[in-house]
Amino acid sequence: MLIVSNTSPIIFLEKLGALNLLSELFSSIHVPEAVHDELRGLNLPQWIKKTPISPLGRQFVEGALGRLHTGELEAMVLAREIQAELVLLDDFLARKKAQRMSLSVLGTIGILLLANKKKLSSAASTLQMIDELINQHGFYISDHMIKQIKSSIT
Repeated sequence: MLIVSNTSPIIFLEKLGALNLLSELFSSIHVPEAVHDELRGLNLPQWIKKTPISPLGRQFVEGALGRLHTGELEAMVLAREIQAELVLLDDFLARKKAQRMSLSVLGTIGILLLANKKKLSSAASTLQMIDELINQHGFYISDHMIKQIKSSIT
């Protein structure tokens, strides 16, 4: 399964000590150059692969810069170029843009929920990681969504 990631899901999972969930859920993760540059301080595992976007994709990114960051835009372009099944994004505006581009989107919380569903993480561990994201790492999610998410964890 081809997966492309933006910076935030990788950073948040690394902060939780749960980066390995990505390798357990997906065979490899591709990141565009801008994301790879943003992750420079981390010791990235081999299964996270830096993959360049095309010159045409780079032109799109340069023309689309504004409310979205280079890494988010490059991740979306790369996902389209390699026909990825998923693009990992957390930012609300980036997720909406990706959906308008007909891309399937999953964020950090979605990764944790998928890991729980596949029995890679217990309900208690998943709830603890979600609480840590929100209370210690500044992850924003509405109270309504938190309630929905927590009620779906088994």
